Amino acid sequence: MVEYMLLWIVCGIGAAAIAARQKAEMISTGSDESIRKCPYCAEQILKEARVCKHCG
Repeated sequence: MVEYMLLWIVCGIGAAAIAARQKAEMISTGSDESIRKCPYCAEQILKEARVCKHCG
């Protein structure tokens, strides 16, 4: 039983690491035409966005 819990913990950590890496790559490889910085918080947002999801 303990082995299964450890397996799930390891799988969860691995999945979280992969997701974080993919998100970072997606943001860094976004084309300059589709992403801009929010004028208030400087987070990267889509150019078409009317409201920033970080600062509202």
